Amino acid sequence: MIPRILEKNIKDKLFQGKAIILYGPRQVGKSTLIKKILTNYKSLYLDGEEFVTQQNLNKPRIDYLNSNFKGLDLLVIDEAQKIPNIGSTLKLLVDHLPSLQVIASGSSSFDLANKISEPLTGRKYTFKLFPVSLLELTTGLTNYEISSNLEKYLVYGLYPEIVSSENSQKEEKIRELSNTYLYNDLINFAGVLDRDVLFRLLKMLALQIGSEVSYHELGINLGIDQSTVKRYLEILEKSFIVKTLSAYSNNPRTEISKKKKVYFWDCGVRNSLIENFTGLENRLDVGALWENFCVMERVKYLNYKKIYSLTYFWRNYAGNEVDFIEESGGKLQGFEFKFSYKKKYKTPLQFKKLYPGTEIKVVNQDNWTQLLS
Repeated sequence: MIPRILEKNIKDKLFQGKAIILYGPRQVGKSTLIKKILTNYKSLYLDGEEFVTQQNLNKPRIDYLNSNFKGLDLLVIDEAQKIPNIGSTLKLLVDHLPSLQVIASGSSSFDLANKISEPLTGRKYTFKLFPVSLLELTTGLTNYEISSNLEKYLVYGLYPEIVSSENSQKEEKIRELSNTYLYNDLINFAGVLDRDVLFRLLKMLALQIGSEVSYHELGINLGIDQSTVKRYLEILEKSFIVKTLSAYSNNPRTEISKKKKVYFWDCGVRNSLIENFTGLENRLDVGALWENFCVMERVKYLNYKKIYSLTYFWRNYAGNEVDFIEESGGKLQGFEFKFSYKKKYKTPLQFKKLYPGTEIKVVNQDNWTQLLS
């Protein structure tokens, strides 16, 4: 079993009088992590997708909560967003059973956050669990072993089941996971959306990782307006399928400011959308795939290390760019992601003039550990 960093982080917050909210896509290991935390506690695990759970936790009375949950150490409600009025229920549990630790998980931060945001103001700790990270892999594997498996991570992704599968099973399993999550769960969650438009958008984004996109251009290609494109992207991001970066700019006359870059949380899911599980030596998109992988690994690292940074990309109208920018405490740090880069990197002159003293790290397949520092 791959050690998950959030296990310790969540344990450190137990029994402090607040609910613990755990977000993350399906099959990312939320249930496995929660069940591991439950060990040695008197606990109850409820599945929010079961009809009986939905009935029992929809507008429950305080006497019902006392008679059914008093005396427990931990109460877990998985897929909590499926339960009507779950925000009010969680508030009652936190306020009236202070010795009970409640953990609620959801595969859609969009849906669950909307239901609990106001009722649980000041009453919750929030965590996000992602596909397995390089940081987590370093706890059980040597850097040599990770380097030897980089191609597999780029092609098949880092969902726990995929990482632990035999090589011969990886393609079949990532296809199955992608079909279940994208074609069933996402559509059910976003039922008001146009299914055909949604998947055309996903495929367009999958073919444009590493490139700037605009709501206007996407809307024209899809035959929908910009506001609809923005809404679709918001849902895809809140469902942990994509991650959007905005452009960093202090000078709109010379720097791009309105375009976006969109990356996939998992390279395997992205590759399944374009039906390409070819090895790296025969791919034309290695550079873009490496950029996607590195951006997401850095974002995971910042989240798990609780480094509160704003993240961007930078590009000017002359075509010079920096792949990834972090802004924290008024300081900038940049990254360039080059899979096989061997030359000495030169910071774009315009960037140096605008942001003097900013360090830019070049991350290639040989020095990927720079993502973790």
